[in-house]
Amino acid sequence: MSFTDDAGSALSSGLGMANRAGQAARIGIERTHLSQQRQNLMRELGNVAYPTLRSHPELVPEAQELLTRIIALDQRMSSLDEELKSAKSASAPLATRQSPSSGARGVAVVCPRCGNTIAPGAHFCMACGLSRAEAEKQTRGAR
Repeated sequence: MSFTDDAGSALSSGLGMANRAGQAARIGIERTHLSQQRQNLMRELGNVAYPTLRSHPELVPEAQELLTRIIALDQRMSSLDEELKSAKSASAPLATRQSPSSGARGVAVVCPRCGNTIAPGAHFCMACGLSRAEAEKQTRGAR
């Protein structure tokens, strides 16, 4: 066997391995995508079934413990929503107050790029990174 035959065989073997690796990667990506779709559908199914099961827990006795835990979470989240609402309303005057050196940084600004709120005192949008100065400039230009 000559050098070129050996090189050709090695090249063919390497290409075959690369093709199999590429195929494995494609299969893995498709599997991940399908798994994500399944998780989304299971979430949707849960959202559809939950109201019925909450009203009629006897339909699926195995779900009783899950329903009890979900109801407890809902109640705690509702309680936290009220606490958050109260905390925000109590701090509202502080959020709108401006210090002489900060200019308009004491006021929340809606980011024109992504719609996120740039918090009072923040120099950049936490969602997309747009600077407060640029956000304020674009907002003033839009008026």
